[in-house]
Amino acid sequence: MDYWIDGYNLLFKIKSHMHSLHQSREELLNELKLHLIKSQMKATIIFDSAEENSGDFPSKKSLHPIEVIFSPAGMTADDYILEMLRTTISAKNTVIVTNDSHLAFSCRNSLARSYSIDDFLKLVFKEERKRHMSNYDFLEDPDHQFKESEENIQMFVKIFEDRLNRNQTGE
Repeated sequence: MDYWIDGYNLLFKIKSHMHSLHQSREELLNELKLHLIKSQMKATIIFDSAEENSGDFPSKKSLHPIEVIFSPAGMTADDYILEMLRTTISAKNTVIVTNDSHLAFSCRNSLARSYSIDDFLKLVFKEERKRHMSNYDFLEDPDHQFKESEENIQMFVKIFEDRLNRNQTGE
């Protein structure tokens, strides 16, 4: 199944606005990356184009298992998702993750399925539990190769901070 996530819809649903938009987006991507690795799922997350990412074509970067796409300049993420659905041959195998009812309805008209953000997160957490993966178990998976990168370092810092906070609060 291909999961295409309405990026800012997810961000504004689960992140507080204590940081800059860029920092909140990076934190979201790091958290999502960790949960997708643990659940052995992949996803594409589509954001409206930001000033630093705008151009005539979408900009893309890979944060395995996430593909991050910024829509082309002048096109919303919603419109880009709908355009991608019109050109894909696997719309029936695509799930659009959004709480935007208009986008969800339009996607279903294109034969794709839609999940609410809550339903998608429940699925991810369910897959994590099925695999009984702690925050470190995925490191032992021979199919995952980790390179020293800023993204991975930040991911491990988050794991460490989460564990430290749980130990301090007695969870």
